[in-house]
This record gives sequence, C-alpha cells and structure tokens, in this order.
Amino acid sequence: MIGVAFHWGLHPDFENMKGGLKRWCSFFIFPMQAFGADSLFVIGGPNIAHGYNINMEQFDTLEGLVKKYPINKYVAMVGSGGEDLANYRHTEKDVVYVIGNDYGDMDIDALPNPDKVTVPGGVKHLWSHNCAAIVLYDRSLKVGSHK
Repeated sequence: MIGVAFHWGLHPDFENMKGGLKRWCSFFIFPMQAFGADSLFVIGGPNIAHGYNINMEQFDTLEGLVKKYPINKYVAMVGSGGEDLANYRHTEKDVVYVIGNDYGDMDIDALPNPDKVTVPGGVKHLWSHNCAAIVLYDRSLKVGSHK
C-alpha cells in the first residue's frame, strides 16, 4: 500500500459548488494514480463517494487510521525540522504519507515513530494536494513507482 492521509479542510469556494467535493477529491486522486499511490485517507472529514479507482477511507482521528493500518512506515510532512525531501529515501511499499490540511501541519503524536520530512518551500505554504503531488513525484523518481 502506498497511501496519503490528510486532515480534512475544504476551501469555502468548493462548499457551494456543484460537484465541489468530488472535484476537490480529484486534486488528490489524479496525481496519486499517476505516481503509483493507491489509498487516500481523510482524517476528520466526510466519507465522500468519489467513483474513482482508488481506495478512499474516512477516519475520525489519526489514531483510527494507525489502528486499522499498523504498518511499519508513516511519513509526516512537516513545515520545518524534518529531513529535506531531496535527501529522503522512500520505502518501496507499505507507507502512508501524512499531510496536514491546507497551510498547516497535522498533529502527528498518534504516529508510531514517523519519519519527518520537509518539502522545499515548507508545507505551510502549499495546498495539501500540491504537497502530496510533490512528495509522490519525488517518490516515483527515486523508487520508480510511476505508472
């Protein structure tokens, strides 16, 4: 499993837009499909019927995700204090990249010994789906997981 977990946060422009939730999900799903990820986890948000060929699950808390998926590698994308993404060595399988909501970090205390990685420019200056795309692209270059 190659997964991305993020803390739910929907920009007000999408709340009232017809099909806004599905469109918002596509911002994550399209780069995930392109770069070999197969699971999207929403923390604290709605369970969205999306119709895409990808596993998508909702959890009330990050603890719920860790309990269901006790994998060996969680990677927390942090705004500062982490290893620079350019130097990070990705694992080949069974990893979940944990990203905060737009412009913010996620509380990562529930993660079992996560790697902490910083994206150039800082997570706090990126939309969460942009951060996910950058990390997955970097992973695909280093591990060769693109389709």
